[in-house]
Order: sequence, then structure tokens, then C-alpha cells
Amino acid sequence: MSVPVKQRFDLTKDDYSFLYQYLSQFPGETNYPKYDGTQYYDSYVKFFFQDSLHHQLPEGVRVFNKVGWAYGFLTDASYVADFKNKVEFLLSATVYVNSDGILNDNKYEYESVGHPQRRTVIFVSVGTNYLSIRTDSQKKKRTRFECVSNSIRKAAE
Repeated sequence: MSVPVKQRFDLTKDDYSFLYQYLSQFPGETNYPKYDGTQYYDSYVKFFFQDSLHHQLPEGVRVFNKVGWAYGFLTDASYVADFKNKVEFLLSATVYVNSDGILNDNKYEYESVGHPQRRTVIFVSVGTNYLSIRTDSQKKKRTRFECVSNSIRKAAE
């Protein structure tokens, strides 16, 4: 382990269950508050899996993530588990949308630059022993990463 035992969080089994549930559940799975599924669809804050047509993650995929919108940064840090294909990986990205460079002025390009960017920058497809990533402009070109010895590396093109 990378963190000495005395410095680790003292989380119980219930604590872990709580975290697993609330970091991965879809808006429609919450009881309080109750969300309107047409506005808050399954992939609403799953930036890597947003799809303007379907709004659903691939079958068997769960994303445990935390997103952020602050000071011109849009961020998603995700642990992705594909239970159907038995593949899991970590994926994170940050997009900076602060053209004037002034922090805390509430003038950020979230809607005009950030949100279109996050919907089209990365599409992830998961298969047995590989992860394929492409941008919207690369509909035919994919960068394929293979899982080798519990690590992910870029596959030879």
C-alpha cells in the first residue's frame, strides 16, 4: 500500500457502500432529491460517456466519478467499471475555459466552449482487454489502448 496504515481513512464497510452508491448512481436512482429523468438523464454528469442521442451508458458500465466546474475549469475524474466485459480503468480530464485569464470574475465559457467540448471531445468504448478513445471529429479513427499486465498502454497503430 502506498499510504501507511496509521494515515489511512478509517472507513467501515458501510462507509464504502455509501461511497460506491453515491459516486455511481444515476440521477433517476436517487430518492432524495428526486430528479426529472428528461432533464437529468443517466449520463448527465458522466462527461466521458455523454451522448446527445441516448443519454445512457453502455450496458454493464458503471462510472464512479466526481466532476467539477470552478474558476473556468471543467473536470471529470472517473473510475470506470465494465462489469459485462470485466474491464476497469481510471480516466480523468480537465478543460480550461477562461479566455480572459481572470479568476473569480464569473466570466467563463462553460456553455460556449466547455459544454460542447465535453460532449464531443472524448467518446469511450470498452471491450474485452481494450479501451478505445476517439474525438467526435475522428468518427473513423480511434486510438486503441490495450490492457497488458494490469496496465493500459497505447496499442500499435
